[in-house]
Amino acid sequence: MNYRPVSAGYFETIGVPIERGRSFTAADNEDGPLVVIVNQSMARAFWGSRNPIGQRLRFDEQNWRTVVGIAGDVHHEGLSTKPEPEMYVPYAQVPNVEARPTIVLRTSIEPASVATALRQAVSQVDPNVPLDQIQTMKQVVAISVGQSRFRTSVLLVFAFLALFVASIGLYGVMSYVVSQRTREFGIRMAIGAGSGSVLRLVLGQAAQLVGMGIFLGLLGARCSPV
Repeated sequence: MNYRPVSAGYFETIGVPIERGRSFTAADNEDGPLVVIVNQSMARAFWGSRNPIGQRLRFDEQNWRTVVGIAGDVHHEGLSTKPEPEMYVPYAQVPNVEARPTIVLRTSIEPASVATALRQAVSQVDPNVPLDQIQTMKQVVAISVGQSRFRTSVLLVFAFLALFVASIGLYGVMSYVVSQRTREFGIRMAIGAGSGSVLRLVLGQAAQLVGMGIFLGLLGARCSPV
């Protein structure tokens, strides 16, 4: 099970809603009571319909922590993956954190314009800490859905190609049918049929072929294994 050390204001900055309870505050430090926030998946998995707020838990042989909030699920590994149960703990209450820290910043101006100021601020705190891999949330999301978009684009290209080939095939069939019924159409027009009725006859037959093709295609797609 994953747990993520975060500082106060993380949920508000990243935009993760607190569905129940409260977020972390500056009082959740090394001198305060040990607390934890669980996500919705963990709340459902371990407490079901019960309210986990006020419940206590512990992990990695640490001391007991009290659940103070339920955060919304986050697709950390991509939109196509199902969120897993996870916990958030105050950064100040996790000693000897070995994970590489991530700075989350919300700004009302162009994100790229604050990169220099952010590097300077981090350098003032600790000059030995490198600040690389600066990305906007749009870039993170774009990378996450990049493969899905590529697959969708490829499917669209093949779908339009299949539609084009099918249109050519339908045109060929209808051209052959019309050429075989030219004598019939001439007789129909000779006895009073208008060009509109003949056109409707041809289009009706084409519509039947298209409808039959759509029905068989949908039936095949429904029966094909996923």
